[in-house]
Amino acid sequence: MKILLVTRGSQGDVYPYLVIASELLRRGHEVTLTCRRCLKNRQKPIA
Repeated sequence: MKILLVTRGSQGDVYPYLVIASELLRRGHEVTLTCRRCLKNRQKPIA
């Protein structure tokens, strides 16, 4: 299943979504996570 997670807020608001995304990936789903542009320099694959 393809899943889109849309977040707003600071780093602390985004981290819980990273945990959710990680678990969804582990279960075989395709996940896209969006967040604020200011966090772009910290992006990296979580799988």
